[in-house]
Amino acid sequence: MTPCLEFGGLKDSKGYGRVWINGKKVFAHRFAYCVAKGIQLEDIDGLVIRHACDNPSCILPSHLCAGTSQQNANDMVERKRQAFGSRNGRAKLTEDDVRNIISEYIPRHPLFNTRALSKKYGVTPNYIAAICRGEKWKHIKK
Repeated sequence: MTPCLEFGGLKDSKGYGRVWINGKKVFAHRFAYCVAKGIQLEDIDGLVIRHACDNPSCILPSHLCAGTSQQNANDMVERKRQAFGSRNGRAKLTEDDVRNIISEYIPRHPLFNTRALSKKYGVTPNYIAAICRGEKWKHIKK
């Protein structure tokens, strides 16, 4: 892949360039895509402009393509950039909690079964069972 062309102006907290076009603040990569394709910003309403390079500051047209939010999410998963484990904002457990659950779990033991551990850690018994089967928090090894 060719090197990125980094936007040199104002960037937001996530690194995306921002420009003012006709009194409206827009993402620089969206504007760059439209200029390169000879289309108007309105023509890409409802679409996201994806970065093949995963660099939010890049405005190089050959690194940009239009797509859906779902395609953008699929890109993130394929490239292993999605938040997982405690980096996921909705996580109720930490990696240490999961390690403790795995080491503490004893099937059918009144103090260390899925129900007891679910009360201790604030998640459902089914979630505890899925952790212990290796279906959840797969990045934590037994």
